[in-house]
Amino acid sequence: MQIGIVGLGRMGGNIARRLLRNGHSCVVYDAQLQPRQELAKDGATPANDTKDFIARLQRPRIVWIMLPAGEITEKMIEELSGLMEQDDIIIDGGNTFYRDDIRRAGALKRKSIHYLDVGTSGGIWGLERGYCMMIGGEAATVQRLDPIFDALAPGTGSTAHTPGRASGGTAERGYLYCGPAGSGHFVKMIHNGIEYGLMEAYAEGFNILREAQSHARPEEERYDLELADIAEVWRHGSVVGSWLLDLTAIALAEDSALARFSGFVEDSGEGRWTLMAALETGVPASARATTRNSPTSCCRRCVTNSAATTNPSPVPDDGRAETRRPMRLRDFRRLGRPHQKAADPRAVPFEAQAFAPRGFHSDRRFADRIERRRISRIARDQSSSTQRRAHRCRRLELARKPDALYVRRSR
Repeated sequence: MQIGIVGLGRMGGNIARRLLRNGHSCVVYDAQLQPRQELAKDGATPANDTKDFIARLQRPRIVWIMLPAGEITEKMIEELSGLMEQDDIIIDGGNTFYRDDIRRAGALKRKSIHYLDVGTSGGIWGLERGYCMMIGGEAATVQRLDPIFDALAPGTGSTAHTPGRASGGTAERGYLYCGPAGSGHFVKMIHNGIEYGLMEAYAEGFNILREAQSHARPEEERYDLELADIAEVWRHGSVVGSWLLDLTAIALAEDSALARFSGFVEDSGEGRWTLMAALETGVPASARATTRNSPTSCCRRCVTNSAATTNPSPVPDDGRAETRRPMRLRDFRRLGRPHQKAADPRAVPFEAQAFAPRGFHSDRRFADRIERRRISRIARDQSSSTQRRAHRCRRLELARKPDALYVRRSR
């Protein structure tokens, strides 16, 4: 099949190369000249601009856009759709917010242009390993493009068949039709939220192992551990083994101090969007919320619990900067029903939003719940028996009056 690829970065270029290796023909376009020339050497047909790009494609045209989510993708889809015709297909393979997919699919349907959202996982290693794809859109359109998805997918490979699962279907080959427009990127969004949580868990664990030789520990409990060897042994038979651990082991083998890594990753949105989905559906997402606000978080969204910072990354809805500050009880009190916006939704921490069940009818009840947790935590940490008795009294008072927000003064 012939397909056009727009955006020839690390993933877009390798998607084109993998399709070429599997017998498909590719017309490629990128704003930069160099990646077009490199793909031309691999057998692709380069285009000079979007008009030339569309002219080189046979009808019905298939265009795969692999650009960063946001304005650049929005403008490219708008420009290309103005040049395309009835029954053509546009595929967004980036990390677009799923609600944007729903809106675009509706707008393009009025032009009789089909739209698919394809959450694509595999990164720069996809050329050799293949890409895991989560696809949303019209089922008939997805079926038409099955040869494309099959060529990009990793296939069954050496992955063992899941016990108890019936054979067949595309999922075991590495791609899945998830449902209507937006569903592909929705599944990919949650996939990335899980990925960030796993990355944070590995980072924290290895950091604890590294600090095992700290002078803050008793001398007999100080251990000089080789992190590269620990990562390697975990790869063999351990329950925490994963591809992410494989990549961690590779990095530690090259440099156990990880000196070339900055400890900072730009926020691309999926982590925040995952928490937004948890809030809207009333599903607890405490692990993801904790990861997002951890001082050692891979995306560094919050530096410390005591410092207020303004994150330059845009909020997907309106592009405003998000203000982060320590959680306070009044944040929970004013939260109320999570599906209703507070006066300033940016000031409500995502931890509070993720804990709030949908349709919780009383601000006071929810705030009481958080206050009880806080009192319980303080009671555990305090060593004075007098203070413990005081906190016990407060807990009993709250239990007797769940709709009241006052704390009995201990004497």
